[in-house]
Amino acid sequence: MEKSRRKNLQNPFQEINDIVGIRVICLYRDDVAKIKDVVRETFEVISDEDKIESKESDRFGYLSAHVIAKLSTEQNSSTNLHDLPFEIQIRTIAQHAWASISQHLFYKQSDEIPQDQEKDFQALSALFYVADSHFLWLKNLCKDD
Repeated sequence: MEKSRRKNLQNPFQEINDIVGIRVICLYRDDVAKIKDVVRETFEVISDEDKIESKESDRFGYLSAHVIAKLSTEQNSSTNLHDLPFEIQIRTIAQHAWASISQHLFYKQSDEIPQDQEKDFQALSALFYVADSHFLWLKNLCKDD
């Protein structure tokens, strides 16, 4: 309801694609692409927004892959859910930690974040990104042994 009011939607059940959703949290950044492949093979994908890969190289902040999908014809043969879109969010543990903390602190707030706090906030986001990168690097290093 809050989202419907905030976005001034006239018909929220037709305009909101994430009334039903699931979040998949994985260990490593390369797992995100593998999970997206499984989602594409399993469901009918309506849209695919990758906020991890599409982010400019000097920008950090919220990173996650969002797939809007619906049940395939085969999956939907005995239900009335064929037109109900749902959202699958896919992210790493580090990305999830960042998203959870940032939502709690700043998301959907009407007031501007003071500039000095915004700078620290963005720097912390970059540290989460570096941690994610190093976890993947260490995983690959250990696999080579």
